[in-house]
Amino acid sequence: MPMMREIQKGQLVTSRAGRDKNTNYIIYDWDTSFVYVIDGEYKRISNPKKKNINHLWYSEKTDQELKEKLENGLKVTNKDIRDALERLLTKS
Repeated sequence: MPMMREIQKGQLVTSRAGRDKNTNYIIYDWDTSFVYVIDGEYKRISNPKKKNINHLWYSEKTDQELKEKLENGLKVTNKDIRDALERLLTKS
């Protein structure tokens, strides 16, 4: 039986396959096979990157402020995403 991972909006992930290997993203949404990730710069909220669910490393870190905005359908800007990514990457 495969291990189920905890996936949540606003969670920090790192690509482990493809041309974007080792790139950090934040989870925007997901379905059964794919995770849609954003970084606020190259992959903006208007055009999230579709990644195979197995091609990511999942961090335990989640930006709560961004998570609440995404879950409640509030306006999220690309700057919000970049700021959240920076907070998550500088957190000890």
